[in-house]
Formats: sequence, C-alpha cells, structure tokens
Amino acid sequence: MIPVINKDGCDGCEACMDVCPPEAITMVDGKAQINEPICEECGVCVPECPTGAITLPDQRRQVFHPCPSPLSSRFSSPRDL
Repeated sequence: MIPVINKDGCDGCEACMDVCPPEAITMVDGKAQINEPICEECGVCVPECPTGAITLPDQRRQVFHPCPSPLSSRFSSPRDL
C-alpha cells in the first residue's frame, strides 16, 4: 500500500527522501510528497519519519463484532465455567 503523508505533520526534514529506494518522494512547498506511480510500496519511509507524518493506510477498517458464545448465556462469570 502506498504510504500517506500528513502534510500538517511533515517538517520537511527529508529523512524519507534519503531512504526511498525508487526516489519516489520529493519536496513540494517544504513538505514531502509521494509520486505514486514510482512508489514501490515498500514502506521503508514510514519508520524513518521523525514526526510520524508518514503512515500506511489501515487495512483493518472493518468493525469486529464478536459472536456471542453459547456458554455466555448459561454462566454468569468465568468462575462458573
């Protein structure tokens, strides 16, 4: 997945540019910008950002709803199991 850059969090330090293998990150108006067609989606830039402005999109957007256990209606506490 292509990393996302929070422009408000980017301080323009260029650390991400230094580690990007395909050189897909450039500075525009003092902020990092990813050239998506060139990006290899390796994520190397993410941990290098000292301000945490670069993140990977969250793939876990589904809300987890646990199935009720058939035992949960029979017992009032874990001790009763």
